[in-house]
Amino acid sequence: MNDNNEQRVGGYRIIGKLGQGGMGAVFKATQVSMDRVVALKILPPRLAKNEQYLERFFREAKSAARLRHHNIVQAYDAGKADGYYYFAMEFVDGRSVEEVLRSDGPMPERRALSIVRDIALALADVHKAGMIHRDIKPSNILLSTDGQVKLADLGLAREATDIPTNLTQSGMAIGTPDYIAPEQIRGEHDLDGRADIYSLGATLFHMLTGHPPYTGGSGNEVMAKHLSEPPPAAYQDRSDVSHGASAVVRKAMAKAPEHRYQTADDMAEAIERVLSGAARDKPRGREPRSRPAPKNRGLLVVSSVILVAVLVAGLVFLLGGPRADRPEREDDPEVTQPTEPVRPPTDLEYLQDARSWVAEHPDRFRDGIAKYEAALEQITDSEVAGTAQRELDALKDRRERAARRSFEERAERADRFGRTGNYDAAIAVLSAEELPEEFVDLQQPWAEARSAELRDEAEDRIRPVLSAARQHLANRDISAGLAELDKLSDVRYAPLADDAAGLREQLTALKDSPELDPPPSDPVAEARRGVDRLLDRIEAAVAEGELERAGELAEAARQDEALEPAGEYLDAAIAVGEIIGGIPEIERATVVENLRELIGRNIGLRTEDGSVSGTLKEVREHSVVIEHLIRREEVELRFDDIADRSIEQYKDPWRPDGRDEKMAAAVIAAAQRDAGRLEGLLDAAGEHVLAPRYRAKLAALHRQLREDDAEQAWRALTEEIEGRELTRAVADRMEEALDRYVEEYDDTEFRGTIQNELAVLRARIRRLRSEFTSDLPLEVRTYNLEDRSQRVIGTTPTRDGEPIRLPADALCFVVPQRDQAATFDDDRVR
Repeated sequence: MNDNNEQRVGGYRIIGKLGQGGMGAVFKATQVSMDRVVALKILPPRLAKNEQYLERFFREAKSAARLRHHNIVQAYDAGKADGYYYFAMEFVDGRSVEEVLRSDGPMPERRALSIVRDIALALADVHKAGMIHRDIKPSNILLSTDGQVKLADLGLAREATDIPTNLTQSGMAIGTPDYIAPEQIRGEHDLDGRADIYSLGATLFHMLTGHPPYTGGSGNEVMAKHLSEPPPAAYQDRSDVSHGASAVVRKAMAKAPEHRYQTADDMAEAIERVLSGAARDKPRGREPRSRPAPKNRGLLVVSSVILVAVLVAGLVFLLGGPRADRPEREDDPEVTQPTEPVRPPTDLEYLQDARSWVAEHPDRFRDGIAKYEAALEQITDSEVAGTAQRELDALKDRRERAARRSFEERAERADRFGRTGNYDAAIAVLSAEELPEEFVDLQQPWAEARSAELRDEAEDRIRPVLSAARQHLANRDISAGLAELDKLSDVRYAPLADDAAGLREQLTALKDSPELDPPPSDPVAEARRGVDRLLDRIEAAVAEGELERAGELAEAARQDEALEPAGEYLDAAIAVGEIIGGIPEIERATVVENLRELIGRNIGLRTEDGSVSGTLKEVREHSVVIEHLIRREEVELRFDDIADRSIEQYKDPWRPDGRDEKMAAAVIAAAQRDAGRLEGLLDAAGEHVLAPRYRAKLAALHRQLREDDAEQAWRALTEEIEGRELTRAVADRMEEALDRYVEEYDDTEFRGTIQNELAVLRARIRRLRSEFTSDLPLEVRTYNLEDRSQRVIGTTPTRDGEPIRLPADALCFVVPQRDQAATFDDDRVR
């Protein structure tokens, strides 16, 4: 990897290490050309020398590239650069099921079933593509922070017709012993997708119970149990697991493939029935009720024995003999079990119902809180109530954190409007009507405070301009007054809009007065200024996410005769606006094209009302038709109704080609304040007619970012210093940190604004250092400014003694212990 202040592999900039596996390390990285975060798997050089490892590495990349499913980690790129083989794939921000099980223990049943259902749908797509995964396990199932489920690691995936052996060169069976199917262990050549179904069933058992289905002292011992022992019953291990869920595990883990679910779709449908409550299980573990002994008991016993024998013989004849791997019928979710008399829910059932609902609806915090509060009204056991209250408090904390994250995104959007001068739009974004209903009670105070800051910012920007324009009006300097108001041409702030319009009207009226001879104007310069205003409006549209509006602005400019003198400058701006306006249509076309390749496969799409999963039947210009997984009816979804994050995975991003398109991409980068991308695109655009404008913007952006860095570094430094305890070593480090800060940011304007604070802080630190140079015992005292009294709060025998924590609200100083007459000069106290 390159190492010049940053690590790179080819076109990828390494951010940090995510993990280490048998096939190398996985890093979080940025794909520079696309400006997106990826997971970058890198094969170590020692393994790259082995052709078998190299083949498996690229097989994973090729297998993932053939699949396009919302529950499968997407492949982006693979190759060799800087001496390393790499594979770039979708970055999933979250944890694996293995990590969740290790930290949190068994999962709630509904959550486990929902996750496994999604993986079954992903496997259905793998199998329909003619492949087998061969390594389904908890560590290969990823859970993103926004609730998505992803199947990862296709390193062992092979064509169903291309599996020559079950052994690697080391003699070990391919797969993971805890979850491997019996036919994989035996090395059968005709493996199919039912081997993955077995592994998925074993994984579901682990998710429900907290441990794999079989245990042993070695991998060979575990695999022997996969071959010989019957599938375990999850409900016997964990009492709150339903018989429906347990039956899904046992059928998926049947020893003979023909007794399992025959397709992953079948398994997904069975899970869906359990989730919807179609399969209800008869509780086990209850003794039969005692009944009075009937008369003629001996005759009844003999008759019963004969009857049972006849029935058993008949069943054996009809079923062809007993099978060790046949699931018990009463556990099969296909069979409706007899129900018992309705009983009131227990306290634990009230709690479990709330837990399950929250797990199934992780984003509906308010409803989840209401579920817990309703459960607490019914729970009488104090221990269960305490558990429910703690979980409710944790849910409220998660809601507040989610509200904070959501508001930060909204505030950033408002700030983008503010930076472009559109304060009306910025304040509208923060209005109560625009806040998400889920968080409106929490976010409204934050929004009102930020709106007040934006209003102050707008006033500070506009009022000085209005004051200057009024002065020019009084001096009858019409051109200067209008030029001053032109500074506000792109500013939108309704409370002062009438003032600005009134001043402009007065200046214009005076300009048209016959008493004044207007100065000659330069039509070319005026037209160029008009084109600059056009580009400002295009950037504002991009910042607001309304790319189509950029095309509309360009079309309007084409009809504006006043801009024609700008000539080539105008043509370039119009071309850039039209390119930006056409980007959404280009990307929308790739969505249609990519989806049409998936017709006949299972997909899932999120909408505002939930999600729809099923077989993709048809892709139209503005909609798709899906055959619903459960209801088996066709559902039409318009693209406009599908969530952006759901449709994004089927979109091929726009890639600029040619100087005009690269300049259009530079305009987008400028609007998004992405200095790194803007710089690269300007280099690619070369001597484009708009390049000087955006090189000036790049320089201003670099200056602003540097000022922001200086301010953030100062805040972090002062917080660190204020939070430290009083020791000589800490005082030394404090001064070194200040010296480094001054050296790093001495060229910034912000550095000049904190000159006094810096001097006071440096003097304080130096005083502390000098006070620690004495070999005498030291006393730390507080000083009362009102009565000039002193109080000793601690004594340290040497300068390297234990730290003494200083009170934050008192004036403190240190003196040698013998100096009992030390006093303060009030004139020197600050």
